[in-house]
Amino acid sequence: MKKILYIGSGFGVVLLLFVGWWLLSPLFIDKTVNEAFPTESESTTSAESNEEESMEDNMKNENTTDNMDADMGHESDEMKGQDEEDDMQEEDSQPMAMLSGQFKGADQQHNAEGKAEYFEEEGIVRMTDFSATNGPDLYVYMVKKGQDPADGMSLGKLKGNKGNQNYMIPDDITVEEGDQIVIWCKAFSVKFGSAMLQKS
Repeated sequence: MKKILYIGSGFGVVLLLFVGWWLLSPLFIDKTVNEAFPTESESTTSAESNEEESMEDNMKNENTTDNMDADMGHESDEMKGQDEEDDMQEEDSQPMAMLSGQFKGADQQHNAEGKAEYFEEEGIVRMTDFSATNGPDLYVYMVKKGQDPADGMSLGKLKGNKGNQNYMIPDDITVEEGDQIVIWCKAFSVKFGSAMLQKS
């Protein structure tokens, strides 16, 4: 009987230690996750680069040694002009957020800062320069105006309490001005911070 009690007590201690670690360890550990903005420009640029290299090889094979230097100089000018044009196109194609807001902490114990932006075409909420108090079971919620955070729409588990991160918006959800992006602890129904979305 005593042996069973010892085994039960030992199991209880291990369980308490595990639960304590799960609850308290996030308070002392930061997790940084940096994600790039989702775009097809990288694949497009790669395809253009491969096409340019192929054209250069064909031109070099066709040229004679007498005019090779002149042609290479001409190609260099063309490539420089193409690079400048590509840079201008990339600047023009920078995505514009439809709605945005600054994160604010819920209270003195729960802090949050950074920017939340909604990109309608990409269907994402992007959090940039984000930093928040870490904790257990944290999720990103989208909460409609006047809605209780616990009843909000989950966009997924918080990837990290620091960094730049993307969260997909379900197709059947309409994001509107006044909606909030909330950092929510599901285990204890506690708000860590939020950002109200307004027209950019």
